[in-house]
Amino acid sequence: MPLRFPTASHSRHSTRPNRLSRLGFESLERRNLLAAAIWDGGGGDSKWSTPANWVGDLVPAQNDDVTINDSRTIEVLYDLDSQLTLASLDTSESIKLISGGVTVTDTTLFAANTQLTVQQGAEFEALGATTVDTVNLVATSGGKLSLPGVTSYTNKNTNDNDRYLRADGAGSKLSLPNVTSIASSVDRADELIIQARYGGTVEIGTDVSETVVPSGAVQFDADGGTEALASLIDLPNLTSFTGYMNASTAGFF
Repeated sequence: MPLRFPTASHSRHSTRPNRLSRLGFESLERRNLLAAAIWDGGGGDSKWSTPANWVGDLVPAQNDDVTINDSRTIEVLYDLDSQLTLASLDTSESIKLISGGVTVTDTTLFAANTQLTVQQGAEFEALGATTVDTVNLVATSGGKLSLPGVTSYTNKNTNDNDRYLRADGAGSKLSLPNVTSIASSVDRADELIIQARYGGTVEIGTDVSETVVPSGAVQFDADGGTEALASLIDLPNLTSFTGYMNASTAGFF
């Protein structure tokens, strides 16, 4: 099991400028309205590319602030081939990228018990402050998921559902370089499982001086694979691991 631990001006419309615009001014309200892309799910499917799924039937454009909240529990499918840069992303729903790429420059917020999946060579990167507690983070089939804005991760589940930080498949990578703390519920039925399989790589805390596991049911799992497809959990600056000891089974969980 190869675990590596420590050694010693924006607009989405073409509009005719008003008098203030011709003079070089533009109202803050107008700019904010044009920069907001809000999911309404009116397209009858869960595809990002369907205009009718967005308020005003306008798919998010470069530098938009995106909000996704559906009355159903859904997984939004990012199916564009293009690279999209967003100012912010606030979602109460799961998102899966199957092509292209998304970069978020400011805040990223995923609601608890959702999932972010990046697969088939797609890429997702969140550069600003990022909240993903109790969210499944999965890179698979060559997908790359980079979250340098995450500084801690806590699994708060108490409903008998494990959470996963997983890279699955050759070329797949989950990168959390600035994480200093990983914690989970104190319950074997609500484990946080950090997992690298079939040639995947999980990087945690590679750009900080210290990472700790202060409490909870946290499990590390990496399969050996072949030499060419060796899976890796890279956690070079782990200094403290206080796991949960089950009363009937010795060992960390």
